[in-house]
Amino acid sequence: MLGLGVLLGVVWRLVMGSHPEGVWMMGIAFVALVVNATVLRLLERFRHGEVHLRATSRRFTRVDVIANLAVIVSGVLVLLLHSAGPDLVMVRPSRATCWKEALGILREAKEARVAASVWILKP
Repeated sequence: MLGLGVLLGVVWRLVMGSHPEGVWMMGIAFVALVVNATVLRLLERFRHGEVHLRATSRRFTRVDVIANLAVIVSGVLVLLLHSAGPDLVMVRPSRATCWKEALGILREAKEARVAASVWILKP
């Protein structure tokens, strides 16, 4: 539902000609950055655990931190350039990072499954 709401908000702003609010972008992204950095630090002890723990601790939260930093940079550029362009451009590296990490999680899960099946087959 949240994603749908964001998508509808983007479409409405696109149709109505509005551009992102740099100050709000930076403020919300900074709060999210503090929260995600704190969570990343708290989950550090799980970085060598099972696949789902590594995914949560290293990949998901790290991607969130990177995305927060990208939004802050985008907000600064939106303020300086008075344009929505930076917001649209900065979403690409963020999206690419998400896909890269998602594929990494799937690769690690496959490796763990193969290792578990080999372990089970050995007497």
